[in-house]
Formats: sequence, C-alpha cells, structure tokens
Amino acid sequence: LRVLWPILPLALANYAVAAGLRGLWIGPYLLDLHAMSNVAIGLATTWMALAMVAGNFVYGPLDRLLGSRKWLLLVGNALGCIACGWLWLSPTEAAVAVALLAAIGFFGSSYAVLSAHFAAFVPARLTGRGVTLINVFGSGGVGLGQFATGALFDVAGGGAEGHAAVLAWYPLPLGAALWLGTPGLA
Repeated sequence: LRVLWPILPLALANYAVAAGLRGLWIGPYLLDLHAMSNVAIGLATTWMALAMVAGNFVYGPLDRLLGSRKWLLLVGNALGCIACGWLWLSPTEAAVAVALLAAIGFFGSSYAVLSAHFAAFVPARLTGRGVTLINVFGSGGVGLGQFATGALFDVAGGGAEGHAAVLAWYPLPLGAALWLGTPGLA
C-alpha cells in the first residue's frame, strides 16, 4: 500500500535511537567521555529506561487528548532529534548528558503511537500483516543502527572521535525519516 511507504522510514529510525543509545552506547559514552563509575552509569541507564517508560504513559493519553497522531509523532520525534543533536554538537557535563539521554528516551517512546497510526491505514483484513511489517521495520532499525554505529565508532578510531561519530549518526537518520515521513503522517 503506497500510503504506508512514507511512514516506514520513521518506523525504521524512531525506536532505533533510544534503543541504540540505551542498549549499546550509554555505558561506553559515559565511561569514556565523562569517566563515570559503573554505579553512576547504571543509575544513568536506569534514568533513561524510566524516561522511556514514562514516555509510553504520556504518549498514549496525548494521542486521545490532541486528537492527532500525526502532530504528536512529528513534535515528539522532532524533540528527540533536537536532544540527539544537542548531545552530539554540544559536549557537556555528565549531568546534562544524562538528562539529554533521558529526554531522548522519553521522546523516543512514541513507537506504540506510530504503530497505531500505521495500522489505521491498513485495511482490517491485513491488520496482522501491517503490524508485522511495522514491527520488522522497528526492530530492524534497532539492529541496523547498532551495526552502523559500531562501524562508525571503529572507523573514527574509537575514543572521543568514535563517540562523536556515533552521536552524529542518530539525529541524521531520525531527521531524514521525519522529513520523508511527514507526508505519510497526514
């Protein structure tokens, strides 16, 4: 269905940002650039995870209150993209970095709303296939993002340069997905 095509880039990039940073990069980033202890890294990861949970509880009611999944998805993902860009372009103290990571987790929790929006365009007889398709894109985006950022980190030589390359990666595909997906969110 052609109406679904513009939504798929956002499905590919949406959850990949929060899941990739929380699942793979938060520990090495906070250790290498902020010299945080294992306990502090664990706490930071917990804050990001809790922000992701809170995001799910906020996005659901906002969907009904605003009456628009499109604008909720556009604004939420744009704010997540801005937080990613801020973390990349403005290296900052550890507390601000953790707050930005939590913000990325919070705003990156719109996947359930994105799935519901996607499913609304799918004919009832194809709902199972439609939900499976968006889940393949969502999970696939996480996996592809982890492979891509791992390669970027290595190519950049690791260390601060490697983390800068990783942090540069996340806002770019998310921003491109927002731009490509805007017509499909109508």
